[in-house]
Amino acid sequence: MPKFRSTRDYTAARESGDTETASRIVNDLTARVASGQATPAELHEVYDANQSTTATNRK
Repeated sequence: MPKFRSTRDYTAARESGDTETASRIVNDLTARVASGQATPAELHEVYDANQSTTATNRK
C-alpha cells in the first residue's frame, strides 16, 4: 500500500484513464518538492507507481 495520498490518487487516475488528473498530480507534486513542501520520497513513490501502473485508455 502506498505511503502517500498523492500516489494513491495518481494510481487511481492512471487506472481509470484520467491522464489529465494524473498529469496535474505530478505537476503539483513536483512544484511542492521544489518549494520544500513535499519530500523527494513522495515524488519517488509516484515515479515508481508510474512504472508499475498500466494506463487505460479513456473512453
